[in-house]
Amino acid sequence: MVFISYRCAEQLQWAARIIFLFSFCFGGVSPLFCASQSIYLFPAAEKNNQTVHDLVPEPFLLELVSYESDVRLESEEFFYLTDLQNGITVCADQLLRAAEYLFKKRKFSRIQIIISDGVEGKQLHFSLVGFTTFAKLKFRGLLIGKDRYRQYYLMDPGDPFDQEKHSCSLKKIRQAFRQEGFFAGTVTDQINEDRETKTISVSVALSRGSRFFIDSIFVEQKQNNQDLEQKGLIEKVADRLKKRLEKKGYDRQLINQETKYAKQMLARSGFSQIEVELEEKINYAKKTVSLQFSIDFLQKRQFVFFGNSFFSDAQLLETVFLFGKSARLIPVSVLGQEIAEQYKQNGFWSVSVETKEEEGRDFFIIKEGNRAVIKSIFIKGAQRFTQKSLLKKCFGSVLRARHIDEEKIKKAQEKLLSFYRQQGFAHVAILDVQSVCLDKKKQWYSFQLVLEEGPQMFFQTAYIPGFEKLLLNWPFKKCNKTKNKIPLSPKLVQEQKKWLQKYFAQKGNPEAIIEYEQISGDSGVVLQWNIDLKNKKKFGKTIVCDCGRLPFSVVKRQLCYKKGDFFDVQKLRQSRNRLRRLDIFDQVHLYPDLRDKKDGNQDLLLKLRLDDPFECRVRAGFGLQQVGRHFPLGRGVTYKVGGTFLMKNPTNAGDYLAFDADVARGFRNVSLDYHRPQFFSFPVLSQSKVYANRYEQPGFIGCKKNLYEIFQNGFLVGLRDKYRYFDTGCNVGFEWMQTNIKDGMQSFADAVARAIQFQSVLLGKNIPYFFIEPILIVDRLDDKLQPRSGFFTLLTCKGMFPLSDKYADMFFVKLLAEQSFFTSFAQKIVLALHLRFGHIFHQTFETIMPFERFYLGGAHSIRSYETDMCPPLGCFIDSCGDTYLVPRGGKTSVQTNFEARFSLVGSVGAVLFQDFGTLIGQTTKGFDLSDLLAATGFGLRYDTPFGPLRFDVGFKWKVHDPTCHSYAWFLTLGHAF
Repeated sequence: MVFISYRCAEQLQWAARIIFLFSFCFGGVSPLFCASQSIYLFPAAEKNNQTVHDLVPEPFLLELVSYESDVRLESEEFFYLTDLQNGITVCADQLLRAAEYLFKKRKFSRIQIIISDGVEGKQLHFSLVGFTTFAKLKFRGLLIGKDRYRQYYLMDPGDPFDQEKHSCSLKKIRQAFRQEGFFAGTVTDQINEDRETKTISVSVALSRGSRFFIDSIFVEQKQNNQDLEQKGLIEKVADRLKKRLEKKGYDRQLINQETKYAKQMLARSGFSQIEVELEEKINYAKKTVSLQFSIDFLQKRQFVFFGNSFFSDAQLLETVFLFGKSARLIPVSVLGQEIAEQYKQNGFWSVSVETKEEEGRDFFIIKEGNRAVIKSIFIKGAQRFTQKSLLKKCFGSVLRARHIDEEKIKKAQEKLLSFYRQQGFAHVAILDVQSVCLDKKKQWYSFQLVLEEGPQMFFQTAYIPGFEKLLLNWPFKKCNKTKNKIPLSPKLVQEQKKWLQKYFAQKGNPEAIIEYEQISGDSGVVLQWNIDLKNKKKFGKTIVCDCGRLPFSVVKRQLCYKKGDFFDVQKLRQSRNRLRRLDIFDQVHLYPDLRDKKDGNQDLLLKLRLDDPFECRVRAGFGLQQVGRHFPLGRGVTYKVGGTFLMKNPTNAGDYLAFDADVARGFRNVSLDYHRPQFFSFPVLSQSKVYANRYEQPGFIGCKKNLYEIFQNGFLVGLRDKYRYFDTGCNVGFEWMQTNIKDGMQSFADAVARAIQFQSVLLGKNIPYFFIEPILIVDRLDDKLQPRSGFFTLLTCKGMFPLSDKYADMFFVKLLAEQSFFTSFAQKIVLALHLRFGHIFHQTFETIMPFERFYLGGAHSIRSYETDMCPPLGCFIDSCGDTYLVPRGGKTSVQTNFEARFSLVGSVGAVLFQDFGTLIGQTTKGFDLSDLLAATGFGLRYDTPFGPLRFDVGFKWKVHDPTCHSYAWFLTLGHAF
């Protein structure tokens, strides 16, 4: 198969002419150019159909297909979209479909199809002319807040570039500057065109300059007259505007709000018909703005109320102003009726409103009378439930209010009917509502409701013909678990129907007809769900609208479905997540093409926008914890600074390279990490990593130096894949570990080794290991930073095997399991439970590297102990014979954390927590419940965009050493778990 792709159209035309001339001079013309016909097709052109059918009246044998394009289009993608290949029979509809898919990419403005005679059939050649498309928008000049101006740009990446839209977008940004008070701001653009790919990148430099201030405000009457009332109102408006706006930064939104308030204030004085004009005088030298308001009083119609006490004048004016500007055209008697109706709805049944008109003023004389009082409510026909229980459940708010409120009474009636329906009374109805006057003078009334309950129906079971396995799912299964009778309520029916709709929509049948019928059973009603599945949709083609220079094969490999598979929303989400996981795209949008409904196949549109190829991230943070009373000042302050340099898509294979470096008090981590979205032909994420880490163990009490340091250097290769909520992976590599005694502590080397129960002969030895570590993560949390429901599971098993026979007995297998649960109550309370278990399978504790042991104590562990200071602790004896405690670690660790998280005010929250745990050294023999460690305490949280700022205080149940505090406190970022 011969084809031409991704060449300049002008060069191709010259090449065709040369071939034609050569063939003509040396024995004939090539079949590709003999007896050829051509047509031009355009996007969404109505005559495309007729044009193609005129060119191809009958099917023909396709001998050869080729194409040329002046924009990037890979051959694999071309043949994927067109479904054209040598040796097939082609008709006009197939050509139309091929052109339609090419146009869906929104990259081509014209397609020329050339058909010519071949030896045995026909030859096709596609000449594709592309749009000049918009590729990228980049803002410069502002460090903070520049991204919010992106909303004013009218083109998205991949759209055909439109100079008019571009100019209009810049104009909108300049207008936004002026609206915010940056009148001297400048917006300059730079358009860069890539002729090879016919794309345009736009760089916009933003310079807002200084914000202008409002230095003075003038309010005047447009038609000056001697009306003292109007002058007084002008002065009130001026005072309000000066108080709220003068000497403050210019903000057009605030000015509009204050202008609206001024109009409302004038309307309450009878001037509902006014015009307000604003003139702004800008002084660029002083960077100030003067505001001059001109108010024109058109026609006054003042509303005066007498006798009202229940409603204030302002509330009655709001009733009048509901009619808007047309209020002055409505007769005053009609307005009086509206006011009377509002009184009656609130129980003033004997109210009367008299009206009187004068020039410019309307009078309302209101006689409210006594407000009607509900003395009692009777429900006739209620047999299944008692009067007392119904009144308490449904009419409690009405009886407590005593006075009649029609809105409350209607809501109480709806509540009564809803309660009956939830109890299985599907045909319940209120036949009549009567009010009986008990005392006309005092306006005491009794309400009588005539209720028809109808028969009560109970749910027996559900039946889904053809889908019996679905009955094992929760909405149906939970009804079978209980032995009590379940009323057939609308909530139960809707819950089952909603679940069925969601299930079939995810399986590619969003238009499935789901109906039910009630069949009488032995002990109740059987709900028979009848499912009418229309043509089940299948996945069609995926049209990649824009992916930059990324190969089509890389994108296609990340899709979790193939053409012809049954449509599944879960597969769609999984594909979108896998593309985002590559971390090379700024935006990923994958969605069904709803315009195409010709067959049962659902085509999808994929829009990708590559992120900047280079990125540098800088991070900094701190932590603070309370430590032992004899530790040096400042030991509890922990800083952390670091950064990441990223190269995204360096080999144009969807990969990225990351260099990380972090330095803090007590550790240093440096790594070079390379990720690739496939492993040979498997679409799993592969990782190669080289790392060099150093960790320093804080010194014992009274020592200013660190106790020992550990070096951890190595490299690994890992594979990782994610399916729905399951994230699995496995790392394999080599690692060199070394434990050294810090300078200044060399004379205490043997004493330190004995204190931490580590063989002193291993100090300073660089021990090589081969390791393998499978990992399983299950993430069902609703939110990563602030989880309120769901659970999180982590399982790892790391095997470390020495490569030298000298250290053969130092192998070990480290198992770690973590489980977190979250549930919420009353929208402000979250209960959280965290379980953690770890164990090292090894015979000799003394040969386990200190860095690989388990430790407890700290901000994420038992919060009544300082970091790593949970017993069992080692005893260090110095040259003077004094004894000190040092962290030793253990082979087995069990930890439980329980938290009740409360929302207080705004972004501030509180936590009550209870921590339990135990750390076991060499063996579990001799373990007693008295060895159980605990922390009871409380904390405060302040929500930030990076997670909650956390302050915790934990108290011990038992103090094991008199030199230690009975409590510990921590200030750090992020939840404990």
